[in-house]
Amino acid sequence: MLHTSLGTRRTLARCAALALAAALILPLGPSPAAAQPVTVFAWQKFASINAKLFHRATAYDSVDKKLYLYGGFDLNGNVRNQVDAVDLSAALAGAKVDNGLRPAGAIAELWGAAGAFRAKGVDRKIYWIGGTDAVATPFKQLQVHDLVHNTWSAVKPEGAFDHRVLAAAVYDPNNDVVVVQGGNERCIFFPTTSIACDDPYNDTLFLQFDAMTGAPRWVRGPSGPRLFGATAAFDSRLKRILLFGGTYDRIDGTNEVWTLDMTSSDYVNSKWQKLAFVNTGSLSVPGGRALHTAAYNADLNHLVVYGGDVKTIHSTSEIVAAPEVWALDLGVTPPVWRNLKTPLGDRIGASMIYDPVHKTPILYGGRGKLRTGRQTVSGDLYALTATEVVRTPTPTAVPTVSPYGPLEPRLCPTLNGRVPPAVIQNALANPADIGSFGQPSAPNRPPSPANPPKIYLGLTNINAPYNPLFNPVTFKAGCP
Repeated sequence: MLHTSLGTRRTLARCAALALAAALILPLGPSPAAAQPVTVFAWQKFASINAKLFHRATAYDSVDKKLYLYGGFDLNGNVRNQVDAVDLSAALAGAKVDNGLRPAGAIAELWGAAGAFRAKGVDRKIYWIGGTDAVATPFKQLQVHDLVHNTWSAVKPEGAFDHRVLAAAVYDPNNDVVVVQGGNERCIFFPTTSIACDDPYNDTLFLQFDAMTGAPRWVRGPSGPRLFGATAAFDSRLKRILLFGGTYDRIDGTNEVWTLDMTSSDYVNSKWQKLAFVNTGSLSVPGGRALHTAAYNADLNHLVVYGGDVKTIHSTSEIVAAPEVWALDLGVTPPVWRNLKTPLGDRIGASMIYDPVHKTPILYGGRGKLRTGRQTVSGDLYALTATEVVRTPTPTAVPTVSPYGPLEPRLCPTLNGRVPPAVIQNALANPADIGSFGQPSAPNRPPSPANPPKIYLGLTNINAPYNPLFNPVTFKAGCP
């Protein structure tokens, strides 16, 4: 006969009691799931500019924290030489707007130009590149807005410039150079004159500056995509140019993303490369487009895109892009497109810059879809705000006694190599922190062998890469 000591019997009794307690769920009411933080994006209007224009050139003064806008079309298709500034140095609500600036010098009436701000020493200048007038006469010079002396002048730098309209341009502060890609020599949209806007340029131009005098000069660079109506942004993290969208033929827009490596001082010999992203399917990527607007969010490492035309670009039969904000998440490899929703209506020919003070893209203007007799153009300024909120899921009723007994979290093998080990270890060690752990597979039905608990750690969307915000880990009733 087997005998046990008093201490051993007490230990066994204690273990039995603990097992019984683990199998019982006290009837204290519904057990709420853990609250999960969610980032919510929203447009917030904060100011307006008197002039309601589109196809304006924009530049951001990173020293005085001001947005400058130049030229554009008005509601009736007239080309303007309007120059406006918006002070973004203080709170956005009630931001000061300087309507109709008049620096000393002749300002050309243009649309479809491109702007680039450059600060060097005490100098602060904006270079307004290309553009065309109402009858498609291309502007052959470079306009220089001297912000220190409040002057405006037109110069003709050394080198060849191809008189471009609707080109993409951006300043690279590391190499102290302005990069210009694509565009057309001639193009007209208003009033009714027909110029095809086809056969865009495919070469890249660099606006360099003399180290001693600061005098600009044009230098020809590599061939790239033959586009116009695209947008360019400088990726300050990887020191490269990001080129998105545009059209090859004015019939269809593209959603291609191209990059130009600027890490070397020999950038003139760099090559454009098409960037691959992981998404597949029409609903998981933005539709191809031109005449849209975009900006690089350095804080979130996102390329933010809004608006534009999808087909039959800038015509009475145009198809306007869906009013959704898209963000190309460059923080994962390969990059992933995120649909941030947040509709703001039609925006063709709008303007956008990234405001590093308030950590938000700033959008101005743009027109609505071309309609006979009721064309709309906006003069409002919007900030795309990101707010983290905590949303607590609706509590799910649980039975008084669990039919499963103690539950232990288990790992789906598909997570290995796709999710950081620290995230997996924390979730398995603290499963209650993940709101879905232990819940029945079908929350509105009682637990049963046909309705097992969620104890297997997997990804919310197994077909997408892990992201702590957009595709976190979660517990499921089984592994794929």
